[in-house]
Amino acid sequence: MPIRLVLAIQGTLDSLVAPIRLVPAIQGTLDSLVVPIRLVPSVQGTLNSLSASVRLVLSIQGTLDSLSAPIRLVPSIQGTLDSLGVPIRLVPSIQGTLDSLALPIRLVPAIQGTLDSLSAPIRLVLAIQGTLDSLSAPEPSHTPRLLPHSQAWS
Repeated sequence: MPIRLVLAIQGTLDSLVAPIRLVPAIQGTLDSLVVPIRLVPSVQGTLNSLSASVRLVLSIQGTLDSLSAPIRLVPSIQGTLDSLGVPIRLVPSIQGTLDSLALPIRLVPAIQGTLDSLSAPIRLVLAIQGTLDSLSAPEPSHTPRLLPHSQAWS
């Protein structure tokens, strides 16, 4: 699932294993990330593909409609994002309903940690918008549509 990340970064993500463009506005997919991580209001986990320790404090905007993962629909959510190989635990502040996995949920993350494999401290403050509908597969046919130059700055 394409996801758009807007973040302020200190450090470098040179060895990130993912089809993702690291710019102030990031577009890409998280499909190739193999990231065991535990998500709670204050999150601690490791990005094993980067050999990096990371601490996450976040909130999300999107829906978990078709998440290919075992998940418990309670204020404290546990499950795994199998397509990403990501053991994940969510204890979010949830806005919306828990009806049949249609979970409008808001994540606003502030991430602090070090990318040990890069020997680079990194600080991420990001707002994520999108849906986690189809994390089980990439969308190879999807090509981002560029705005005409006249509309890009309007």
